[in-house]
Amino acid sequence: MSDRPKFDPDKAVEYVGADGKVWPIRILATDRIGSDFPIIGLSHHGTHETLEEFRADGTARAWTGQHGDYLRNRMIRREGWVRVYADTGRGPGLGSKIFASEDEALRNIPFAPCAVARIEWEEPE
Repeated sequence: MSDRPKFDPDKAVEYVGADGKVWPIRILATDRIGSDFPIIGLSHHGTHETLEEFRADGTARAWTGQHGDYLRNRMIRREGWVRVYADTGRGPGLGSKIFASEDEALRNIPFAPCAVARIEWEEPE
């Protein structure tokens, strides 16, 4: 198993190719009997769907020699705003709170000078 985070097949998942491309997938079964690949799904590729098999850890069966494909919980992109404070002799400071908007981050700044910066991250849905 790699250092990929564990995934929950009962939550929304997506299929990640070894090249990093991500496809929607519909999980049909997670409890296939008598196989090293108990998870079965249909990956959606625009005009067609492809049957895929996965180990319990989400590793895909390598049908065509392509190794490294896997399942992960669907990621959702988030964004927020943080306060960045000027150097006060110990280096610049970064506020610990993430604000929903730039306006909110600029309101009631406890001390100046201060700027705000937009940040983005992904997390499981």
